[in-house]
Amino acid sequence: MFCSVCGSKIEKTTRFCPGCGRKIIPEETEIIEKPVDNAGEIKEILMKAIEVIDKIENALQKRTIFDEYRDSAKKKKDEMISEASSASTTVGCLGIILGIVIIIVCIFYSLHFFLTLSIMAGYIILVWYIESNVAESYNENEKKAQAIEWYNNEIALINEQEARFDKEFNSYCVSDEVVLVRTIVPENYFDKEPIQFFIKMLDEHRADTFKEAINLYEEYLYRENMANMQQQQLIMQGQQLKETHELSKNVTNQMQRQSYYMQQISDNTKSTQEAMEIQSKQLKKIRKNMR
Repeated sequence: MFCSVCGSKIEKTTRFCPGCGRKIIPEETEIIEKPVDNAGEIKEILMKAIEVIDKIENALQKRTIFDEYRDSAKKKKDEMISEASSASTTVGCLGIILGIVIIIVCIFYSLHFFLTLSIMAGYIILVWYIESNVAESYNENEKKAQAIEWYNNEIALINEQEARFDKEFNSYCVSDEVVLVRTIVPENYFDKEPIQFFIKMLDEHRADTFKEAINLYEEYLYRENMANMQQQQLIMQGQQLKETHELSKNVTNQMQRQSYYMQQISDNTKSTQEAMEIQSKQLKKIRKNMR
């Protein structure tokens, strides 16, 4: 068994080529090539695989719109309930304010004749307020019930559309088109990047079979991983050099501080010695004078 890239001899149990380092796919690996006989047919199936992947990705992306519909319906329901509550509160407040204003005006302008009239006006306003508030409360509850009913109908419709979409999507996933593509392309390589790499290798005539294209892709991944590892090592070495430089700088500063302290101690010792010599001379003079 020989490497299809560098031609080095390799054992059947070897996983990486000792010459170029690429990953070896053993002969026992199940890569089905029976339905295809040449590079052109392989490329056609790979192009079909890209179309299948695009359709699946688009379908999965479209499926998220149902959650957006649910959120939008919930938001609209909350707005409808909030509007119903605010309308009831507004009517009630207006009734109270209007009743108070009329009573104050009547009392202000009334002597004895308008006192009864003012009380009656206040009573009428109070009754009007109670009746309007009760009616508005009833309307509020009715509007809330309508909002909840509308929301439930919308959610049921969205769930129905989602179920229909899932059914169509699942039917497509088990269609002959998808089954054929998944039969040819292994699960580990069922992605746009490796499939586009396979097509490029076939177009450039660097691979004649699907297995050769996969071997080249594994070699490409191996080299990319090695390059990334080297890049990470360079980054780590740079960080280590930076840390070493900082440590060296700290040690240098510490040594400079120690040298400064030692110089201070030396200067203090010298000053002390000079002071002791002066005292010694003074003592000698004192002794000499005492004699």
